[in-house]
Amino acid sequence: MYMVGLSVFTMSIIIALISAAKLPVSPQIWSDQLVVYAVAILFALLGLWLLRRAPVTSTNPSTFTAHPQCIGLELLIQLLPEMRDLKQEIEHSDRTAILNRVQILLDKYIIPFTAQQQEIFQQLGKPQGIKIIMVVALGERLLNRVWSAACDGCFKEAYHSYLKALAAFEEALILFQPDQITEIT
Repeated sequence: MYMVGLSVFTMSIIIALISAAKLPVSPQIWSDQLVVYAVAILFALLGLWLLRRAPVTSTNPSTFTAHPQCIGLELLIQLLPEMRDLKQEIEHSDRTAILNRVQILLDKYIIPFTAQQQEIFQQLGKPQGIKIIMVVALGERLLNRVWSAACDGCFKEAYHSYLKALAAFEEALILFQPDQITEIT
């Protein structure tokens, strides 16, 4: 139904644009293409309605697993020990070391986690998925703030922002599976 809706919508818009481009013979009368234009717009609306009614499916089968939740959860589980290790080292690290470690955390865990948003929504539902994504987004923002503060040489601000980021990711893990969190940590 999605492809039918997309095809009807696309062809109708093309026909409507072509018919709208034809000017009337004289300025006092309507174009003889007005009926074609009106019918094309109606079909475009029908195609749009078909598009909205089609079920949402992924076009990339490699992103689905038997349990899509496991990918995001696994990334958070792997992220937290590395963040806890960095917590011990961040006060004594220099600018370059902090920048490199934070960039590794972002590239290795956070960016792949955000790529799994749709799977998280499908597994947990939108309300719970949105809560988790918002908390992870806060953690990502705070990690970016750590990177920026370290780049500027404000190590105290970087440390405090890092503690908040760590707390945000721990909260996200709790939101992911509150009943199994004692087994994970």
